[in-house]
Amino acid sequence: MKKLAFLSIIVSLFFTVNATAQFKPPANKKELTNQQKMLPFAMGMALSVLGERYDENHYEVIVSLQKQIRYWSAELKPVVDLKNEKNNYLRREVIEKATKALQEKSSQPDRWQILLGDYFGNIFVELKKAEDEKVKPDSAQIKFYIEVIEKMAQNPPQDIPWDVLDKLNKFSELSKIEDFSTDENIKLLAGKVINILDEITKE
Repeated sequence: MKKLAFLSIIVSLFFTVNATAQFKPPANKKELTNQQKMLPFAMGMALSVLGERYDENHYEVIVSLQKQIRYWSAELKPVVDLKNEKNNYLRREVIEKATKALQEKSSQPDRWQILLGDYFGNIFVELKKAEDEKVKPDSAQIKFYIEVIEKMAQNPPQDIPWDVLDKLNKFSELSKIEDFSTDENIKLLAGKVINILDEITKE
C-alpha cells in the first residue's frame, strides 16, 4: 500500500467525526456512541497534527468542536483563528498553549484521551513527513510512539468503550516491530490504525 493511500484512508475514516456538528449530550451517558465518547481523542489527534503542519481535515475537526462543544470553545478559538498560518513557530506555540489549557481544564479520563490522540497524531505527522520528503519513515520514532500507546492501553479510564480498547490492545502488538520503513509493515500499521479509527467513528 502506498503511503499516500494509507494517509488518505486514515483521514477519510477518522474525520467522519465531523458528524459532531450534531452532537448533543443525552441525559443518560450510556446512550453516547463511541464517536461521542472519544471526542477528546479526536481533539488531541487534530491538535497534534496541526501543531506540526496545516491539514485541512484536522483543522475542520477543530472548527467543528469549537463551534459545537461550548466547554472547549474558548480554548480552541485561538487554534481556529490560526487557519492556515504558515509560521510554524507561531502555530506550534498557539497549539501548545491551547493543549495545555485543555489538559488543565479536563478530567483525568479526558486528559488520557487527549494524550492518546496526540500520539496517533504524531504517527500521522511522521508518515506524512516521510511521504512529502520522499524518504523512509523514522522507524525509531514511530516505535517510540507505539510503545507509549501500549503503556497507556494497559491503564485506560473506565469509560473507554471496550471495543475501542480491544482494538487498541491489538494495535499495541506493533511494538514488537523494529522497522516501519517497509511496505509490508506500513500496510500492517495502516490496517491496525484503520481498525481503531473505524471503531471510534461508529455512530
